[in-house]
Amino acid sequence: MELRKSETSDALTMEEMTAQTFLLFVAGFETSSSVMSFCLYELALNPDIQEKARTEMNEVMAQHDGKLTYEAVKEMKYLLHCMYETTRKYSVVPVIVRKAAKDYILPNTNHVIEEGTRVVLPIDALHYDPDIYPSPQRFDPNRFSTEEIVKRHPMAYMGFGKGPRACIGYRFAYMQIIIGLYMMLKNYRFSPTKETQIPMKYKLNKHFRDAERGVYLKIEKL
Repeated sequence: MELRKSETSDALTMEEMTAQTFLLFVAGFETSSSVMSFCLYELALNPDIQEKARTEMNEVMAQHDGKLTYEAVKEMKYLLHCMYETTRKYSVVPVIVRKAAKDYILPNTNHVIEEGTRVVLPIDALHYDPDIYPSPQRFDPNRFSTEEIVKRHPMAYMGFGKGPRACIGYRFAYMQIIIGLYMMLKNYRFSPTKETQIPMKYKLNKHFRDAERGVYLKIEKL
């Protein structure tokens, strides 16, 4: 709203405001719920990881007098690693398409990506490269510990994109997902049932990744 009233060249038009708001809600709703669903699916299949995440949550909340504050959420490191590992294994958008704004010479080569060329970034190919992520089919939140992250190229993980065209709603999605997972894991234990699809398969006619038959889990109140 402040940018709308701005008298500088940074002022937004009503169309630009509408587009940004529409993108934030549409891109941030289904994607965040998908990440939470796939994360609970993996935690159900890996009860030891689920319990470790729950133990950390309880310890953090004890240090914050049981109040779910912004600071408390930021301290739930292992739960955050679970979210990152989920978005590695279940990229909401398997590929990202970009358009070259100007000619670009690839470093240490003679190859030029010409202005106007569309470039497809295969997110799944990166996230499932065994040279980057050993045993890529395994769900392992420890891949996103500080020690492991520094071993990889910064562009090896693109769950939310990278650079100036990264996800505009990352911080919103991050808080929404972590708080959602906290509320569910605090109150319920998740485990697979005979309806749970193992291994997971996906719908092929959707832009965002979605479970072929939905995510069915047994939920027990704690």
